[in-house]
Amino acid sequence: MRRQAVILIITSFFITGSVSGQDLVNRERGLGYLSIGTGFQIYKTGQFANPITQVSIPMSLTLTTNLNLSITHVAAASWQEGDRKIFGLSDTWFQTNMITWQDRLMLNAGIGLPTGTTRLDTNQYIMTKEYLSRNIYGFNLPVYGQGFSAKFGFALSIPLGRNVVAGIGAQYIYRQGYHPIYYTYQYRTQDGSIASDVWDLVYRPGNEISGQLGMDILSMDNLKISLNAMYMYYMRDMLGDNEIYGSGARFLGNAHIYYRYGYTSYLTFDILYRHQGKNEILQGLAFQQSDLKNGPQIQINFEAKIISDGRNGMSILTLLRYHKDTIFLQKNGAEKFDEFLIGPGVGGNYELTKNWEVEIKLHYNLGNLTEPRDDIIAGFDAFVMLHYTF
Repeated sequence: MRRQAVILIITSFFITGSVSGQDLVNRERGLGYLSIGTGFQIYKTGQFANPITQVSIPMSLTLTTNLNLSITHVAAASWQEGDRKIFGLSDTWFQTNMITWQDRLMLNAGIGLPTGTTRLDTNQYIMTKEYLSRNIYGFNLPVYGQGFSAKFGFALSIPLGRNVVAGIGAQYIYRQGYHPIYYTYQYRTQDGSIASDVWDLVYRPGNEISGQLGMDILSMDNLKISLNAMYMYYMRDMLGDNEIYGSGARFLGNAHIYYRYGYTSYLTFDILYRHQGKNEILQGLAFQQSDLKNGPQIQINFEAKIISDGRNGMSILTLLRYHKDTIFLQKNGAEKFDEFLIGPGVGGNYELTKNWEVEIKLHYNLGNLTEPRDDIIAGFDAFVMLHYTF
């Protein structure tokens, strides 16, 4: 069971970039479960900017048999005062994994069906680029449709002692093209007349190769430490038939600490570190490295939970995000700012019946962008999820 837990941690980190203790508990129980809920997020940056709001409905189904299967999908409405609004869907991911070879090897595969919203208009694209996809906000659906994708990989556990298990894994993601933006533009012809045309080119993000190392340490019966490191390499993006952009390689490091006090409370501490290499931009006939890249990012999540009456409990939550040298593309060029956000919150879960459970999380987030803008970031997150186990 410990070997299975370690490679499940590795697979969870591949998919989400972090480790969810509650998900691992459910999987270790060997249960199938259905989750559906709603999230409300609103953020305002600066004194004069209009707030941006997203209402999302995440859904997931996990079947844990000899061949585990999970299906995830999100519907969301995002809007900002004026003409910026998107009512749409994410792509739908079907993922499966199989544990074999003395419970030490996990094989995983998945396909992302292109059910997500594409062909955004100019206002929708600006809202997605400037707000929804920025990690500092943590929107539940940062990007809508991205076309068909497929992935496959493996994770292998390696016992290093009675209480230490290491893991190694690799994954390949294949991506097809999609139509990110659609708009009509006008231009003047040689004879001086005005003509119009449509911009609707196919954009294909580069395929991805990643490798990961992990370690699970049980130092005491009530203390578990999980360490993960992931390196991701991206092939060049294409617009139409031409390579135009090369995303810099990324490194992710994650530490997850779980401490149980008796049988009535526990503490979890999770820290995630992101670092991006230099991007490549097509200039003339050759690619050149560019300093237009985001700096390092740190994210911390803390939870202190008191459990009563079996599985019911209340939590004190804290999140912290610090992003160094985040790029903002302006009409007159690019600017860099540091971003900081802290969000105290509360949460809880309540067992409605033997099979149904409700989970609630509330966060009030406050932060700022550094000079030269020195703008205040203020936001509120609320999530309600229903879980059905069978």
